[in-house]
Amino acid sequence: MIFITTYFYNVIDVLLEMAPWLILGTVIAGVIHTLLPIGFIKKHLGSPGFPSILKAVIIGIPMPLCSCSVIPAALAIKKEGASTGATSGFLISTPQTGADSIMMAISFFGLPFVIFKILAALISGVIGGVWINMVDTKNVNKQALQRQSSDCCKSESIKKELATTCCNENLQPKKMTAKQFVKESFIYCFITMYKDFYFWLTIGILVSALITTLVPPNELSGYWFTSGIVGLFLVLLISIPLYVCATESMPLAAALVTAGISPGAALVFLMAGPVTNITTIGTVYKNFGKQIVAIYITVVVSISLLTGFLFDMFFASAFGINAPIIHHDHDTVIAYLGMYTLLALLALHFYLAFRSWYKKRDIV
Repeated sequence: MIFITTYFYNVIDVLLEMAPWLILGTVIAGVIHTLLPIGFIKKHLGSPGFPSILKAVIIGIPMPLCSCSVIPAALAIKKEGASTGATSGFLISTPQTGADSIMMAISFFGLPFVIFKILAALISGVIGGVWINMVDTKNVNKQALQRQSSDCCKSESIKKELATTCCNENLQPKKMTAKQFVKESFIYCFITMYKDFYFWLTIGILVSALITTLVPPNELSGYWFTSGIVGLFLVLLISIPLYVCATESMPLAAALVTAGISPGAALVFLMAGPVTNITTIGTVYKNFGKQIVAIYITVVVSISLLTGFLFDMFFASAFGINAPIIHHDHDTVIAYLGMYTLLALLALHFYLAFRSWYKKRDIV
């Protein structure tokens, strides 16, 4: 009975800690999605040079795309003429961050950790994209032709259909009334986004509370397998096969740090977990080949380990992140309002999923 009571309060504690920041992050993500011109991403990622890679990474960092949704987005960008390097940089950097996970990370780990995490996503995406572009020579001529035809609206000699396709690409800010803006942002924030991760977010909350209940704060601290290089490698091996998004992995990482795992190891988990799951690796292999997937994995693994090591060596103690981080003083109206809102959203999406399943069952 004591275990159940403690576990219940730990679940509430995690919800109070993360809910307001998660909701704020999803609202920011919804605004970005609503305001972003329809053809903006495709327009800026077409050339095979370094600028397109840098743009892809910078655009991808705040984008609210997790492991599951970044794959079709990246493949669509590639299909429209983006270079392999830009597509790969986008695939590497985007799942690590996102406006929603950034806000949650601030809640659990603090601003210095988040800045370090964003820089790591930026560096890994750029290095991966540049390296892949250097070895991906078979598409250079094709991309050069696509770049020459990118200004197709001004050409008199191209086919009418191609001109229509190019000229209809809307690169201007979306025009809408205030009512339309609020409606579209609301639907994307609380329906579209949560549909992608509500289930695994719930699992992440429940498992993180279970870890906190079973393992007292700092219980694992100091063991040879939880600290130093060994700890980083152990967390890396755990994170690679997992299918987790940056948002849902955040409470798990926080629980691990509270239990005694180093903040650098948590950083490895938050970097490698969303990027190196089996589904993403399989998709990269299928669409780009074994050489590209080898570079992809090498960059993510090496940068995440190096980042985790540097953070533990020079920053973790300086910013006081070694202390337990889940049990903060969050007995505020905003925290409780955020928790009840998040619980309502999760309940709604579980209900919608059940209703959809039940209707399909009746049809069969």
